[in-house]
Amino acid sequence: MNTGQTLLTVAAIVLLGFTVLTVNSTTLQHGNILVQTKIGVYATSLAISRVEEASGKAFDEASITYQFSDPSDMGPLADPTNLGPEGGYESAYQDSTQRFDDFDDYNQPGHTMRLYVPMVDSMGIHSRVWYVDPANPNGTLPTTKSWSKKMFVRATASNMRDTVNMYYIFSYFYFR
Repeated sequence: MNTGQTLLTVAAIVLLGFTVLTVNSTTLQHGNILVQTKIGVYATSLAISRVEEASGKAFDEASITYQFSDPSDMGPLADPTNLGPEGGYESAYQDSTQRFDDFDDYNQPGHTMRLYVPMVDSMGIHSRVWYVDPANPNGTLPTTKSWSKKMFVRATASNMRDTVNMYYIFSYFYFR
């Protein structure tokens, strides 16, 4: 074998090595993208599930039993500074929402519910609820009652690059 053939053989081996490394890194990057996509789908599904679960409940603890007959009668509604589980039966299990009976029970500042998700380990779901001014739903948190409440849900995981944030407005329209 002469020098030209040796150089061609070395160049072919270098080219083959470069191709193998490129294929391996591309495959690894593709696998990471698939895992992140799967985690993102889980996070979005959990956030949507939390919103749907909450919106299936009563608007307020008072609206379960009190018959509102006048839109200006907001007296029985929960105070804006006192939104959240009413205590006792509802807050007996902090990592369960099955005992919640109204929308603002999902206001849990400072508490993140941990849920096990296959291939992710665990995800955290955090939610907040507050009254919102229908004329300015993105404005500051009002200190007065209204017939609309806004929910913020955040889904996170330790191995997730992004965080899923979701907002939902729930309004009461039924007057007897």
